[in-house]
Amino acid sequence: MIGVPQNPHVTFSDSAFKIAGTRVSLDSVVLLFREGLSAESIVESYPSLSLEQVFGALAF
Repeated sequence: MIGVPQNPHVTFSDSAFKIAGTRVSLDSVVLLFREGLSAESIVESYPSLSLEQVFGALAF
């Protein structure tokens, strides 16, 4: 069985990857980034996230 890579900024729960300590999905952050938003703009869109969490999630 293949394990999930370890990242302190991303957790797996309820069958989805989420930003650790929040209910924000990893998919949401990645989608915004792929649409051209900067990490800073993503933090503005999701005030519960820190810049460190966004960069850590994108590195995942």
